Amino acid sequence: MRRLLPSFRLAVLVAAALFGAVPEGRAGGDPVVVGVVLPMSGDNATFGEESWNGIKIAEAEIAKKDPSVAFKLILADEQSKREQVGPATKTLIENNRAAIVVGSVASSNTMQAAIVCKEAGVPILTPASTNDKLTSEVEKYGEDVFRVCFQDSFQGTMLGRFATKTLKAKKAVALVDKGQAYSVGLAAQFEKEFVALGGTVVTEYYTSADKDYTTLVQKVGGLKPEVILISGYYPQAGPMIKLGKDAWKGVPVIGGDGLDSPDLLPLAGETDIKVYFTSHFVASDTDPLVQGFVTKYQEAYAGADPGAMAALGYDAMYAVYEAAKKAMAANGGATPTGKQLAAALRGLEFTGVTGKIVIGPDRTPRKAVVIVQAAGNFQFVEKILPE
Repeated sequence: MRRLLPSFRLAVLVAAALFGAVPEGRAGGDPVVVGVVLPMSGDNATFGEESWNGIKIAEAEIAKKDPSVAFKLILADEQSKREQVGPATKTLIENNRAAIVVGSVASSNTMQAAIVCKEAGVPILTPASTNDKLTSEVEKYGEDVFRVCFQDSFQGTMLGRFATKTLKAKKAVALVDKGQAYSVGLAAQFEKEFVALGGTVVTEYYTSADKDYTTLVQKVGGLKPEVILISGYYPQAGPMIKLGKDAWKGVPVIGGDGLDSPDLLPLAGETDIKVYFTSHFVASDTDPLVQGFVTKYQEAYAGADPGAMAALGYDAMYAVYEAAKKAMAANGGATPTGKQLAAALRGLEFTGVTGKIVIGPDRTPRKAVVIVQAAGNFQFVEKILPE
């Protein structure tokens, strides 16, 4: 499997920026302005790049097959910094008149965008932010936060079951980034399920600002776990795995979709540690829909395999398109407002690359989780459907 490596990133980012600069208007009246806020630089840049690539592939397809619905995509880089998300989102809404915001990736960052959208009365659709609070804490984030990904209460539960039933582990250590809502929420749900199935969990904390994880890694090794959960993102997980080459030998490492980046493997280096994570998609899945998307992505991006963020970005753009079609049909063909798009997203149902998406009352789809093994490349292990 060929994934984007750091040396290819600049070329891909430049290509994406040029692609996004092409005028978007086409037949069918004023375009729907879609503000896209993503981490195109900084620690989580691969997530932003892949999401944007997937969005652009979908937008190009839609333009070809249905010129009656026009879109204008405007991209803002939130630089993987929480403090940049609010201003970037506000600019998209106030200066660019976005009717809907798509983004971001890290849950803590999307929370900042959601607050701005709530105040402006504009819906937000996140491709990949899985923290439950985004859709459950309506008073804080509003009623118009939607997603095309599953949430951590499901992802964490599946990790707990995989660790217990497949890996046969009874003693876990959870490494939690206390500054990331995603990390805290995922670990809490994992612990709930793992303990319910008869296991024990010891929690150790870190932050993404930490410069050296040597002491932490050695401490975890000394606790003699049967499984290690890294509840966080790939820029920290990769170095931890590399440092744990000896101290964690023979102990499997698991994580959530925050580990799903092409940078994970080079950051982790050569290791015998078995690494698994939950995700929404993996290019080695033989499902015909998946393979069709893989082919499209390879053709667009020099043979590179797409990651889950690319697939989620693609599905998010199609969700916007399906909602726009639905809203236009209900409003005499007029370009939909943000409120009309929000109404159309409720109950929306379509089949995406990451599975059948039905946006229910909690504005979160119920769909399968994919178990991936990182071993030289990203290998499909199994797909677990919701009960």
